[in-house]
Amino acid sequence: LRALLSWLNVPVGAGPGLNDAALTGNINLVGVNAALSNLKMRVDSTNAEGALKIGRTGGLTTIQGTLAADAVDLGRYQPPAPQGAAAGQSSSSLTSGHDRGLDLGGLKGFDIDLRLSAASVRVGKAAITRAAVSLTAREGRFQVAVGEADIFGGRASGTISGSTAGNGHLPVTTSFQA
Repeated sequence: LRALLSWLNVPVGAGPGLNDAALTGNINLVGVNAALSNLKMRVDSTNAEGALKIGRTGGLTTIQGTLAADAVDLGRYQPPAPQGAAAGQSSSSLTSGHDRGLDLGGLKGFDIDLRLSAASVRVGKAAITRAAVSLTAREGRFQVAVGEADIFGGRASGTISGSTAGNGHLPVTTSFQA
């Protein structure tokens, strides 16, 4: 999957995850646009169902759709902890990684509007259930809106938004409530 993304000029770099994928469903091709319906997909160990539209508009790759997943482990996509990190220190927590930077320069060529839901999401030791999220991105600006997420015995909602700076790294604005 990493090789395919690289071939499509989507910079994902090296790292864990994104090793294998499978898609089944119906496809309708019209010009440079593809509509995938009755979609069943697996990326690494995550299974999801839904529908996607993928195409090109105004020089941007457009991705629109809705996906529902069973269990998602986002920790598998985090880079390893820097060398010299304390023994036992987790590189998969909600707060780690801020000092390693997050390169989202690849978003500049996309117009994304996705609705995602998952029965469970793991990020390191954090377990989230009943997650409903929308992800929008256009020309380097993005927003992740969490409509609902059950976490730490309560419910949370909020947004994370930002844009890639000239160096591809990310100034972020967050707003959450429990």
